[in-house]
Amino acid sequence: MKASIIRDGKKICSKCKKEKPVDQFHVDKRAKTGRSSACLDCKGLRPLTTEQQRRANKRHDDWVKQDRLLNPEKYVKYGQDFRARHPKWTLLNAARKRAAAKGLTFSITETDIPIPEVCPILGMPIVVNTNGMKDNSISLDRKDVRLGYESGNVQVISVKANAMKNSATPDELRRFARWVINTYGI
Repeated sequence: MKASIIRDGKKICSKCKKEKPVDQFHVDKRAKTGRSSACLDCKGLRPLTTEQQRRANKRHDDWVKQDRLLNPEKYVKYGQDFRARHPKWTLLNAARKRAAAKGLTFSITETDIPIPEVCPILGMPIVVNTNGMKDNSISLDRKDVRLGYESGNVQVISVKANAMKNSATPDELRRFARWVINTYGI
């Protein structure tokens, strides 16, 4: 196990190389694991009190706020890169917020969100866009709008298909489909 990995609530100290519980490492928001690399014993420290940790977190948060004001492009780029690397998490997080705002049930996980290469409704290739929503962007859709975000009731479709589906009733969609067939002979 590498020193920077936490498994089963334990981590290996970078100095003494002993595996210890994660609460034996200071919280460090800059570290990949969120904990310092060396244990408290090796640093000759004792755990921070709740108040000390709150102050340290506030100093870090203040620094981040100031840095965001000075370097907004850096944070925009970071957000775009994160959304490109984690499209399922991005869809899941947005759905969680919508469910809370609308009072819907929410019980899905990332495994409930397979992302197809093409939109199952329109057949167009769908992509993960990080610069705003486009017609071919991925979108999480509830198959039955009366239900919440539940396993089996969600699918990834294009933004265009989702907009068409959401803005029309099933009867209007049937009439539209009949019109397309009659007009274009498809």
